Amino acid sequence: MLYERSGGICQLCGEKKILEIDHVDGDPGNWSARNLRLLCHNCNIAERNRQRSMLPERENPEAGINTDPTEVLHTNVDYQSGPPEMQANDTGIPKWLSFMCEEVDNNKGITRHSSINVGASASGLTYQAVLRAYNKYVYQPEKAGSCEAPYQPFIERKSPNTGKRWAVLRGGWKIVRVGKTLRAVPEISETADTKELV
Repeated sequence: MLYERSGGICQLCGEKKILEIDHVDGDPGNWSARNLRLLCHNCNIAERNRQRSMLPERENPEAGINTDPTEVLHTNVDYQSGPPEMQANDTGIPKWLSFMCEEVDNNKGITRHSSINVGASASGLTYQAVLRAYNKYVYQPEKAGSCEAPYQPFIERKSPNTGKRWAVLRGGWKIVRVGKTLRAVPEISETADTKELV
């Protein structure tokens, strides 16, 4: 059923390769047909890594302590008294991402120029820091070609009329409010087929 529904291609990259079953919500116990899709091995690994990176924290249930090395480092390093790059990653990048989400949510997109220049002012980051963030979080087909990066919430589109490049929300993502800020999160795709697999 999944093979027929997907047309025998990976649901992320569109390649005809050996396909694996992916649980969209990351729960291997959820075998609902809506929660299943076929991905090639590389996309399946990338999706698992993306899902792991979005967890608030990974904990060791037996010890009751955080075992995620990134989180352990983040909680033990004083970013506010460190070099500007560390301070930027701790406070500026989340502000810039919230700014991007707000602009895309309100205006359906933002020009590359504004997202970098106005975004630098809104986040307190330098032009170079925002440029690096833009390159990390916005998929740019002209640069990347067919090399997809599924964790990037925004995609760059070129206006046929003006030639300006716009950052818009990427398909499969939605913007939600978390506290006082907006955040881009992947949405679980709904399919017409809601039958359960037996």
